[in-house]
Amino acid sequence: MQRIVIAAVQNGSGENTENPNLTFFEEIFKEFGKTISENEIVFTYSCKYAWYPDQSFISISSILNTYDRIKYRAGYSRDIVPVPARVEISRVSSANNALSNNKNGDRNGVNKLIMEPVPVDVLEKSAIMALLSDGYLPIVIPDFPVAKELQYYSDSKESVDIYSASSLLATLIEADKLIIISERRLAIDNIETLKNIKYARLRELFYNSSFKDPEMLKIIGAMLDFIYKGGKATMLISSNMEKVIDIKK
Repeated sequence: MQRIVIAAVQNGSGENTENPNLTFFEEIFKEFGKTISENEIVFTYSCKYAWYPDQSFISISSILNTYDRIKYRAGYSRDIVPVPARVEISRVSSANNALSNNKNGDRNGVNKLIMEPVPVDVLEKSAIMALLSDGYLPIVIPDFPVAKELQYYSDSKESVDIYSASSLLATLIEADKLIIISERRLAIDNIETLKNIKYARLRELFYNSSFKDPEMLKIIGAMLDFIYKGGKATMLISSNMEKVIDIKK
């Protein structure tokens, strides 16, 4: 049995504004039915990250209802439980972060590429672990950034993207694998060359600014960081459930 974090990222193109695409989640729950049944799975999904002025986002209740319909049709045993999660953020990158230093030792190399606050903790991680131990399927909503003040926390105006939050959560709960499933159109040149790429080569491409799209920078950064911090495997999957990147440590 493996422990796997699956980040489901809704399309943000502005298309399908009246009827958010629940088919995306239907396909995920169907495609990963066996994986859900045989492993410890945590889903992550961000309402804030999926919202655009000209687009509705899929509500958590709609996702739960979709899972329940498929669960009963397919005979899944796990109940799905939503978990609103606070993410502690910091503006200072950890020295243990794979993206803190580029290959020449320049700390600013990646910070120039990804100007985002750095997530350092998910406060509800123990509750998430307890749900896994009890056989539940948590869907974590990491939409609540906080900053630490002495021993307490306060709301933060910063934001954390779903990719880095999911990567951090996967590290904290000692997941074996991080899977990112994106409904967004992935801006990748020579996509065939990435399917069997090695960690070192992907890291080299990242630092050489081979990925021009900011979205891809966030995705690749989160995947690299997870492997660097001890994860065994990470995967990027497109909306049609095809593997785009598959890395094993």
